[in-house]
Amino acid sequence: RREALVSPTPGTIRFRVHVPRGATLTFAEGTLEPTGGATAFSVSLLDANGALREVHRHVREPSAGWSEASCDLSELAGQEVELRFTTKGAEAPRDARSSAPTALWGNPTILAKAPSRVPYNVLWISAGGLRPDAIASFHDDEVDAAKLAAPLPPLEALLPKVPGLTPAIDELGRRGARFTSAYSAATSRRPGIFGMLTGARPSELGFDRTESTARAARFDASDLPLLPLLLRRQNVTTHAFVSEQDARAGIDLGFERVAAHRAGPHAPSENAQAAARWIEANKDTRFFAFVSFDSPRLPGTPSAQHLERVPPPPLGPTDARARRYVAETAAVDDAIGALLRTLDTTGLRDRTIVVLTAAHGATLSRAHKAGHFEETTKV
Repeated sequence: RREALVSPTPGTIRFRVHVPRGATLTFAEGTLEPTGGATAFSVSLLDANGALREVHRHVREPSAGWSEASCDLSELAGQEVELRFTTKGAEAPRDARSSAPTALWGNPTILAKAPSRVPYNVLWISAGGLRPDAIASFHDDEVDAAKLAAPLPPLEALLPKVPGLTPAIDELGRRGARFTSAYSAATSRRPGIFGMLTGARPSELGFDRTESTARAARFDASDLPLLPLLLRRQNVTTHAFVSEQDARAGIDLGFERVAAHRAGPHAPSENAQAAARWIEANKDTRFFAFVSFDSPRLPGTPSAQHLERVPPPPLGPTDARARRYVAETAAVDDAIGALLRTLDTTGLRDRTIVVLTAAHGATLSRAHKAGHFEETTKV
C-alpha cells in the first residue's frame, strides 16, 4: 500500500517543477480494477524551449500490486519544466473487456543529492507485546532475588533471566541507552502505537486506554502530530512495515508506503527481510523506517526451532504460555539482528538512530487479569 495520484484513463496530470542536478524521478504504476484492459503509462517533459520529450512508457497488463519505475532527469538540470503523467487504454484483445481501469501513480518523487536538514536516519522498531523481563540484560539479579524471596511469589509476573536468548537486543542495549522504567500509553496495540507515534495520551486521541478496534470520531477528525508526517515535511522518506492487523487498524497513517505481512511463526523474519531490502535500496536517502512486529504476543505460535531455544525450568519459564511467549521473543530478536546487520553492511549504523520499544506488555501471571497490571504496560 502506498500513497498515490488517482488518474482517470485516459487522463493527464501536470506539474510545474524545477529539476535539480542529478535528479531522478521515481514512482510506481498500479490499477484499481485489475480485471479491465491493459493501461499505457507514460511520463513526458515539456522543457523551457517548448519541446516535449517522453522519458518513460510502459504498458501494464491488468494485475494487482505495484510496478516500480524510475527515469533519469539529469539532462534537464536547472530547468523549469512541465512534468506530465499520462495514462490511456492500450489496445486489448477482442475477447477482453474494452474499458481501461483507473490508473494509480504511486508516490511520484523527484530525488536529488543535497544537504539534509535532518542529521540522522531513524529505524524505529515496535516489538509487539515485549516485556522488559524477557530480555536478559534488563534483569537485575539482586532485585530478582528479592522478588523470588518475597512471601507472595511473583509467578509469571517475573520471567526468569535467560542469557543468550536475545543477543541482538542485549548488544543494542550495551551500545546505546536503556530506559528501565518505560511505560506504554495504553494496554492494547492500536492506542499504544499511536501514543508512541504522536506523543499523546490515548484519551487525547479519542481512544479508551484499553480499546484497540473502535473507530473514535474524535480521532478520525483530528489533525494528529504524527511523527512520519512531521519528518516528511523535512524531506525524510517514510515507510512502515507492519502486520495485516496493524494496517486494518489504521496504524499505516502518515506513511508514504506500507508493507503489511500476515501473522505467523515466520512473520518477524519476513517483515525484517522486507525492511532490510528497503533500507538497502534507500541507503542514499534520509529515511524513517517503522518496523512493527506482531510478536511476541499471547497465546503465541512460535516455531519449533525457537521453542527449542527456551531452556527447561528453572532456567526457563514453567508455564507453557510463558514458554511460547519467550520463544517468540527469540524469533523477534533474530529479526532485529538482521535489521542491525543491514545497517552495518550499508554503512548506515553511525548515521541511524535505532529505537526499540513495544506497543504494550503482556499479562502472563495466572493470578492476574489482562490489561490491569504493570505487566501489560511496562515495556
